[in-house]
Amino acid sequence: MALSKINNDSFADSAVHGRRNLIINGSMQVAQRGATATTSAGFQNVDRFQSNSSQATITRSQQTLSSGDPYDDGFRKFYRLQVTSASSNTNSYAEIHQPMEGQNIVHSGWDYTSTSSKITLSFWARSSLAGTYYIMYRIVGSSERRRNGAFTLAADTWTKVTFTTAGNSGLTINNDNTREFDVFIVPHYGTSFTGGEEVSTTDWYDRNSQGDAYLPNFAQNWANTANATFDVTGVQLEVGDKATPFEHRSFAEELALCQRYHYRRDITIYDVAAMGGVQSTNRGAYLLHIPVAMRAKPSCSQGSNIYCWYSAVGQVTAQSNLTVVYMDNLATDFNQVYIMADASSTLNSVGHPLALTSYHSSGTADTHVSLDAEL
Repeated sequence: MALSKINNDSFADSAVHGRRNLIINGSMQVAQRGATATTSAGFQNVDRFQSNSSQATITRSQQTLSSGDPYDDGFRKFYRLQVTSASSNTNSYAEIHQPMEGQNIVHSGWDYTSTSSKITLSFWARSSLAGTYYIMYRIVGSSERRRNGAFTLAADTWTKVTFTTAGNSGLTINNDNTREFDVFIVPHYGTSFTGGEEVSTTDWYDRNSQGDAYLPNFAQNWANTANATFDVTGVQLEVGDKATPFEHRSFAEELALCQRYHYRRDITIYDVAAMGGVQSTNRGAYLLHIPVAMRAKPSCSQGSNIYCWYSAVGQVTAQSNLTVVYMDNLATDFNQVYIMADASSTLNSVGHPLALTSYHSSGTADTHVSLDAEL
């Protein structure tokens, strides 16, 4: 039987064969922190997407798709911002963005210093308000460079957005694991953050010369409108001058990519998250294995009801102030971490085994340990 030739025309402009999409969790599948959040800044629910806002109160949530064009494209989740308390303050803003490691851009195949080499962003978007919205790239550095483009949405209608841009000889990106490149999707910037004579819509510009101006002036009342919604899914950034079909990855692969930056170890009642031993009379030390190498030394946070099981006396003792520390021989790949934890009562017999677990007298409490190495 003869083998048929594979048509690669749709991928001809892409230097990356295999994993085209530089965005992690673009299908909004993974939400280790939970499905809903109301805090005004940071990584809050859908993994790898940071959402910042000011003045208006905005709820962020992972939502389920059951119909529509993105559903037909294979998407089952989307990320929603919703205004729960509106603000007409000129300092109001709302944005969704993903910060990226410099090395992921440097090794992508995009020659970012050449005007003949291009990247393309594509995604599905929907807003309850018809209007103009913005995409913005940011290259972080002493001379911060930005590139933006507008897109228009009809009310309550899913729209496929694409944005292609070329490199520029003035761009510099460090080849390391630090934050070097950001992709922004912007529902709203108040007038305090727009304008500026040199805020270009056709090329990269020097952000440091523009004061507080991030984008050109644009009429947008999204954050001024109570209950306004803005939805996005299917975010893909790839090398080339056209948007190719979205690269759907399995949930397991997407989760592993997310866990490089954030790992949440849920602990159900009486589940053992880590084993360790008595480090001093009021401290336990635990070795926690993690599924992937994290980007950098993580910070540590915990839920309530974290306890250690102290088998010497059959004692259950509350643990607090969990802190990640490293031994010299474990510091190279971040695949396992030592955690120190304060005990609420005295632990005798230094070196005696301990188990980090969840416990509550009602027998119903779950908890978690979270490690964070976000950009």
